[in-house]
Amino acid sequence: MEYLFAAFLITIALVALAGRSQSKKEEKAAHLISSFSNFTAHKKFLSIYDDSGIAIDTSRGRIAILGKRPSLIDQRDILSTEIVKDGFSLQKTNRGNQATRAAVGGALLGPIGLIVGGLTASKRTEEKVKSLSLKIRTSKISNPIHEVIFYKNPNGESLDDSAVQQQLKEMELWDSQLKALLATEFASQETTKDAMPTKKVTQIKANPREQMSVDERKKLLKAELSGMK
Repeated sequence: MEYLFAAFLITIALVALAGRSQSKKEEKAAHLISSFSNFTAHKKFLSIYDDSGIAIDTSRGRIAILGKRPSLIDQRDILSTEIVKDGFSLQKTNRGNQATRAAVGGALLGPIGLIVGGLTASKRTEEKVKSLSLKIRTSKISNPIHEVIFYKNPNGESLDDSAVQQQLKEMELWDSQLKALLATEFASQETTKDAMPTKKVTQIKANPREQMSVDERKKLLKAELSGMK
């Protein structure tokens, strides 16, 4: 009985420490987000597995990437987004490619569809997930690649595990947000191209003298000199 009570106390202590750690992480993230100018975090996600996180200002189309190398980026700076499972890419959406066009039409699958789709109930139980993340590539030369960790377990867990399901849904939400930003920027660029006036090509008329033979030029020159007298 004493061992059970001791185990119970240890569990309570660990939960309390984890809660305190997450609370400090949230305070740190809030302080960092407030330091960004012209940015209001309408939605944010903080990883419980590391310091990574992401926040979005939907009205300005800006994203704050949190972590060891925080960065504030505009939607026009996003080059691609990538769904990563266990270190392997499942889907990559580049700005301006066919995948972006599919995102505009809602034809792209999210993380849940990519991972769970096509699996039977038995396969879902057998399928193990060790990590889930979203990778974002930007045009920022000094800090171009960011990765937000949504789930991490070295031993792996079944797709039906509640923690995996919860993080998959959260990842699905942010994947959709990022694809929407890519699609919006792509549509904006296409609209700008269509609105640009077409430049008219002005044809330069050839000088008649250049089309004359040497003898014809001599005759014309002689006539012009005679008229000047």
